[in-house]
Amino acid sequence: PGHFVRAQGSGGDPNAPHQNRAPKASAKASASEHAIHGMQVRLQNFILLRALCLALFSSAVSAAALESGDLAPDFSLTSYAGQKFSLSEFKDKIIVLEWFNAGCPFVMKHYNSSHMQKLQEKYRQKGVVWITINSTNPNHLDYLTAEKAQSFIDKHKLAASHFAPDPEGEVGKKFGAKTTPAMYVIDTSGKIAYSGAIDSERDLDADPNKTENYVAAALDSLLQGKAITIAKTSSYGCSVKYAG
Repeated sequence: PGHFVRAQGSGGDPNAPHQNRAPKASAKASASEHAIHGMQVRLQNFILLRALCLALFSSAVSAAALESGDLAPDFSLTSYAGQKFSLSEFKDKIIVLEWFNAGCPFVMKHYNSSHMQKLQEKYRQKGVVWITINSTNPNHLDYLTAEKAQSFIDKHKLAASHFAPDPEGEVGKKFGAKTTPAMYVIDTSGKIAYSGAIDSERDLDADPNKTENYVAAALDSLLQGKAITIAKTSSYGCSVKYAG
């Protein structure tokens, strides 16, 4: 009498509740760790996939990047004015290819200052064929319709021999053009004589009329029958807005 008898079984052990809860806590921790691991794996897969896509896109553009001395690949385009032409039509001519995008401030730096138009006019008068190419895809905000292109020509007095869209980016990728502007000079044998930036100054505020112009230097050398001192530079500007 007066004494309590401890009940037998698991319920009588005061430590039992704590022992019973431990496996549940462990299970929750395991589930949480599994979920975190799953998220990490998915994130890693996403990063790898994105890197692969970027690498494939980069290779599509740069695999065909042309160097000085390479034969320029032939292409055919239809200008904004509706005139069809091919590079091969200008055999034995010195040719300039200029990659263009009216929505790029680096391009407009040269047009707003009239620097590009002056170059186009100057060297066309010396027999150079100047082709301005717009590889912006039709789904991009910077895409130019024929009507908008004509408005640009009228406003800025563009003086290229041909001004043509390359909506699928086929020509741009053939040459490995990565930026706007990007410049290629082709000699009379049909080979790349110069490729890269238009000039030495990448600053948007710089006056293009006071910089070292690589394209003008290359053209002057070719016209005078001299060797080109600088045959390749790294182009600068906005990325070409290729389709895809």
